[in-house]
Amino acid sequence: MAAELGVLAGCRLHEKARGFAGYAFIANQDGRAIAAVDLEVFAVARHIRLDGAPTAVLFKGDFQQKLTALNVKYANVPLDNYATFIDSSHALRSEPRRQTQKLYAAIDPVMQAVLTDAGADPQALLAKAAQQFQQVLDSSAA
Repeated sequence: MAAELGVLAGCRLHEKARGFAGYAFIANQDGRAIAAVDLEVFAVARHIRLDGAPTAVLFKGDFQQKLTALNVKYANVPLDNYATFIDSSHALRSEPRRQTQKLYAAIDPVMQAVLTDAGADPQALLAKAAQQFQQVLDSSAA
């Protein structure tokens, strides 16, 4: 028993993964709300109801100007990467209402492969994921 405890004492347990300091804001156009997600614990910190459906630019006037100034000052990625989104006049689209988590589960391996395997074929992986997800939709409609 003492020898087993000695072996266990020498093992290093992996630390639990920690999130990122900050928040993500998830727009829900149909629900007319925004969820503020705490990225350190990966949980909704606050659900913010809106009078109307959210759009790419959430605020107007002085507040939006101050928010934009903060984004410019503290940006850690090139803001030009987001110009198309910020300047868009298109309304936000909500998530699909049916089987959304299963859709993400089908697409996640595609994203992982494309990001980690230089030889990955995105078109073939997406076609396979689409076929698999179509089966999910077909079975849930029955």
